[in-house]
Amino acid sequence: MFRSARNTLFASVVTATLFLAACGSDDNNGPANPEPSGQTTFRMVNGSSISAWYVYVRSCGASSWGTDRLGSAVLSPGESATLGLSAGCYDVHAVSSMENFKEAYWMGQTFSGDVTTVTIADGDWEDIAE
Repeated sequence: MFRSARNTLFASVVTATLFLAACGSDDNNGPANPEPSGQTTFRMVNGSSISAWYVYVRSCGASSWGTDRLGSAVLSPGESATLGLSAGCYDVHAVSSMENFKEAYWMGQTFSGDVTTVTIADGDWEDIAE
């Protein structure tokens, strides 16, 4: 009985040691891919021939888009708009006027550093399903 308990204890210690070793890193500098932190500037550039009337931003994995980041402004071709965000992962959604009825998405964008730029190109626009 003592031998069986000792073998079980030994197997548990080996398993725990291997598990913990797999979770660590060699350099004690934290995780290999740390989450971005701090503030950043998001710059949306309209390089397309269609005006963007609405721009929505949400955290990656969120289900709601929130409010229009352009407010009463319209992002015409050749124009850009900037806004401040906390650094992190975001989805971006641009929508044209109801006359053009088009939208564009950029999913899983990492916003970090001084400025993160997303540029709308003509090929990014898709028809909105009615």
